[in-house]
Amino acid sequence: MTRYALDTPIGRLPRIKERHLNKFHKLGLNTVQDLLYYFPHRYDDFSKIIAIDKLKLNENATIQGDVLKIENTRTFKKRMILTEALVKDPTASVNVIWFNQPFLIKNIKPGKKISLSGKYTMGPDGPYLSSPSYESLTPGKIPTHTAGLVPIYPEIAGLGSRFLRYYIKLVLPTVNLIKEFIPWYILNRKNLPTISNALRNIHFPENIKMAEEAKKRFAFEELFLLQLFVLKGRKKLQKENSFKISFNKDLVQAFVKKLPFNLTNAQRKSAWEIIQD
Repeated sequence: MTRYALDTPIGRLPRIKERHLNKFHKLGLNTVQDLLYYFPHRYDDFSKIIAIDKLKLNENATIQGDVLKIENTRTFKKRMILTEALVKDPTASVNVIWFNQPFLIKNIKPGKKISLSGKYTMGPDGPYLSSPSYESLTPGKIPTHTAGLVPIYPEIAGLGSRFLRYYIKLVLPTVNLIKEFIPWYILNRKNLPTISNALRNIHFPENIKMAEEAKKRFAFEELFLLQLFVLKGRKKLQKENSFKISFNKDLVQAFVKKLPFNLTNAQRKSAWEIIQD
C-alpha cells in the first residue's frame, strides 16, 4: 500500500523545510509525480565492494567497515574544515577525508558499520578516500547511496543527488498508481517494460541493462504520444467543413514535367497524401 498519492505536494513529505521546498520548486518539482519523473542524467557504478587492502590509487571504489574514529580539524592556510575518519575492515584500515562538511560527525559515529564510495587518492600525509558518499549499514537494508548503480540527478545548490535519492526512493511505491497507457501488444512487440517497472529501473536499476531498457521505454513513449497528438489533430481536421479544391490531374502532370529534376517515390507519395487531404 502506498503512503502518498501522485498529486501529494512535496511540502507534505517528511522533514521538508521551506528552504528545501523552494529548491524543489526551482527544479519544477511540485508533486510526488514530478519527483518520479525527475530522471537521473547518469549513474555512478558502485556495484563492486572491495576489501580495503585492495584499494588502488586514483580509482573509485566502494568499501565497508567499522568507524574507529572521526574528528573535525581546521586548516589555517586554506581556512577549511576537514572531517577525518579512520575506517577498518578485516583486511586493513583507511583514512577518509571530507572537506567543509563538519556536520558529518553528527551522522557518522565511532563503532558503527559504514559503507563508503569514493576515489582513493594520495595526499601529503599518505593515501586516503576523498569525500566519499556514505551511509550507515543496517542489517537487511540495501544501501541507497553507496551500492550498485547510484543515480546522479541534475542538481542546484542546496539540493543534491543524495537528498533527491532519499525522497525519490521514499515515494517510489507510488509508481503502482500510474496506469499503463501503451497497449500490451505494443510493449511485447517492442520488448519494452511497463510504466511502473520503467520508473523503478530508471531510478534504481540493478544493472546498466535495466537502466537502458527503461530509457528506451521513455524514448518510445515520447514518440508514441507525439504520434497520437498528430493523429488526433488530423482526425479533428477531417471533421471540419472546408471549401472543396478540385484536383486537375493534367495541370499537375504538366507542372511536374517542367521541374528540372525527377520526383523520388517518397516525394510522389507525399504529394499524393497532400492532394488527398
